[in-house]
Amino acid sequence: MRLSVPLAFKFPDPDEIRCVPQHTRKIDYVVRPIASQQPITRGRLLLQPDLDLADYTVTAVLDWLEVGFVTEGRHQAQNIATKLNDHLAAAGHRGDCQLRGVERKWGHVGHCFLLRINDATPAKVALACRHLAAHYQLRVLGCGAPLVVTGVEVAVDLYPDHARLEPEEATLARWRMSDILSRHIRVHPRLVTTDDDLPRFKDEEGSPVRKLVITSQPPPVRAQRLLGPAAFKLPGAALTLGNHRQPTVDSTFYVGAEASPLMLRLQDKTADSHERRHGQKGRTPLPAERRRSRIEVRAMLTDLTEERLAACRGLAELGHADPQWACKITTLSDLQSANFEALRRGFFDFVLPTVPASDGDEGNAPDKAQWNVFARSGAYGLDLYQSAQHQVALVERLRTPEGCKGRSPRLGSKGHNRAYFELHERVRKALDRLSRQWRRFEVP
Repeated sequence: MRLSVPLAFKFPDPDEIRCVPQHTRKIDYVVRPIASQQPITRGRLLLQPDLDLADYTVTAVLDWLEVGFVTEGRHQAQNIATKLNDHLAAAGHRGDCQLRGVERKWGHVGHCFLLRINDATPAKVALACRHLAAHYQLRVLGCGAPLVVTGVEVAVDLYPDHARLEPEEATLARWRMSDILSRHIRVHPRLVTTDDDLPRFKDEEGSPVRKLVITSQPPPVRAQRLLGPAAFKLPGAALTLGNHRQPTVDSTFYVGAEASPLMLRLQDKTADSHERRHGQKGRTPLPAERRRSRIEVRAMLTDLTEERLAACRGLAELGHADPQWACKITTLSDLQSANFEALRRGFFDFVLPTVPASDGDEGNAPDKAQWNVFARSGAYGLDLYQSAQHQVALVERLRTPEGCKGRSPRLGSKGHNRAYFELHERVRKALDRLSRQWRRFEVP
């Protein structure tokens, strides 16, 4: 059986939306029974997008790298940045590095600095750090080196293959992939520790941020009766369809608070955002061949002080939050052995949901309520819905004489989902290529 999810837009590119017929702006799903002996998926239907991954080129990059350093003399950040960017531009690199104080504010004057190197490649990072070492007297920090890594953003880009696809086909392929990434992302528990970390999306700069699943509408009466006050929170509130929202293709999808050390971001990237001096932001539209679907994961030391910078051990300090972060990254030399491929399991993780068949159906149609939830909030919202359903059924079972005997069924951390193996393999290979690229890094 095949079903479709219409693609939603808020502020699409007028030229792109005009060229793609409206009846094609959707994602088709193949709904098929699963041959499984696992109790958690036995007798269920798999929801798999009808998508040819051969239509995409997958790459991984360091979108930016941030290093901290302390100078013996007192300097203006603007002066250091100007000379550094001129030096990079003369060597053929983009002179777009940003230099701020430990509070990451513009106009800093002092001894302690954070340098953000955008579009970080081994050659660009080595050249920038050699320039600093040659022109400024840097103190040796607590990590045993004059430069400590305080932040990094790893990005995976999925480009539609313009050699295989016509222009309007490439646009539609990009839209579909951007929707699929946010619809099938598995939100790892380590990314959500507070309400501010919950999945959310924003349509454009300055627009309000909206959570993917909210709690404003009450859950069904049965859930209220069995779960009590907990039914009005997540996951109980996910039993109400009105609490689920569908992100638009042209929105930016976030997991993790802006102030958190770890944050995940997904977007349909059609423009380069850049921050000018004094925090002014700008956007430069990208040509068609550079437009892509992007997933970014950021690790950054927050709440830095000058004292903490002098003694810090770089991203190794995030080891308590996530052992899968290449938490050996303390100094620049650690980039040579960084295992970016390990990030796939914790952050670049995608699932294919399973749902029961509709009541009274012979097994070809999915449960209508669960399909409607998935069509709005994707695998994340459906997982909350199924978890709440499981809790309700478990409480109801425990209230029966039979339910007090024997073991209660458990729903594991991955719920009723299956891994999206084909997409995982493409992402894993891209991250592996990134690791091999940085093994050739010449430490300054």
